[in-house]
Amino acid sequence: MTLLPFLLLGVVVAEKGIHNVVNVGTDDVPFDGCGITVAYTEDSRLDLFVLGMDDSIWHRDQPKYISAGDEWNAWVSLGGAFKDGPAVTRGPEGRLMVFSRGFDNAVYFRIQSKANAGPEDWGPWESLAGELYSKPAVAVDSEGTVHVFGKAKDSTVLHRYQSANASGIFWGEWENLGSSLSGAPSVIVDAEGLMHVFGRSTDRSLFHLYQLPEPGVLRWGNWKTMGGTLASAPRLTTLNSDSNLLEVVVRGPDKSFWVKAQVKTLDDNVMWSSWGTLGGVFASAPTTIVNHDGMIDVYGRGVDQRVYGKHQYMTEDGTAFTDWTDYGGAASTAVEIGRRPDGTIALFTRTADKRIAIKFQNQNSTDFSLSWSDWLSLEGLTRAFPC
Repeated sequence: MTLLPFLLLGVVVAEKGIHNVVNVGTDDVPFDGCGITVAYTEDSRLDLFVLGMDDSIWHRDQPKYISAGDEWNAWVSLGGAFKDGPAVTRGPEGRLMVFSRGFDNAVYFRIQSKANAGPEDWGPWESLAGELYSKPAVAVDSEGTVHVFGKAKDSTVLHRYQSANASGIFWGEWENLGSSLSGAPSVIVDAEGLMHVFGRSTDRSLFHLYQLPEPGVLRWGNWKTMGGTLASAPRLTTLNSDSNLLEVVVRGPDKSFWVKAQVKTLDDNVMWSSWGTLGGVFASAPTTIVNHDGMIDVYGRGVDQRVYGKHQYMTEDGTAFTDWTDYGGAASTAVEIGRRPDGTIALFTRTADKRIAIKFQNQNSTDFSLSWSDWLSLEGLTRAFPC
């Protein structure tokens, strides 16, 4: 195992090889293709969502939270007609909510009839109207409010969220949060319950907007540039790491992955590190997950279409990453990841024949060592969509 010279904690990393490019038009900005969205039911079962060749949303879930990696229910159509892939979150009642953008550029959503409902037990599609020019991004804040974000026609960020009064829960109006993005925004809720919105700006740098810590009122700070030159949209973990600090991974113009992370200072404040390289040569955006150790795993599709990954771990000086590991496969879009209830990881790809494939970890019951399965087909017939 070889240590990278990049350590996130206690070391200032030289910002080298990744710089801002200004006044870059959106016509030549690259976009990544995705093929799968991974979600988790209230009882921790994996549920996969895809855009079918018939333009409808399909999903396939595991029957039990203890199901083996190759044990899945059949694919089920959720209907609809969409130009983007699904964005999925779990609402405050434990019900999965799936969102997508229709051919009229409006946002539509559909909710499970109850938490942990059967594969076909969903309510009807409902419209949030709006006019988005990207796949929507969704998040649930610390108060259980569902938020939807997307890129407007003028490249600014649109936002709409649920509100509540004595009559019940309702959706507010679309509001404009400004900025100038060249792709879909990404959103995460941090350990303090505050939302952070990230996006690739039209000059290809990383932009960041954060919620202000004001109880009972939703207010936003100002958009700030975090530098860098992004060849993909930024990717964030769906869970916070054990350090409760955020890490953003992107693909740079050199096709390698780069990371920027929050770090604690000696006076217990939080600042952002400089950009550090993770190396590699990749054909699509990174995918990240917090593993059972509370550390970050990063995966990507190489230029040879194979899947590569590396693991973060602690050292006396902070965190470091292993070398890249070749996991094989033949991916046609960005890799997606799921973490099962026992802490093991499953990798998902869309293959050249438009089907979904899975490779998953198995844990030995005697010595608890981990091994990987072969790539297995989950079938399906899917479209790629912009990440």
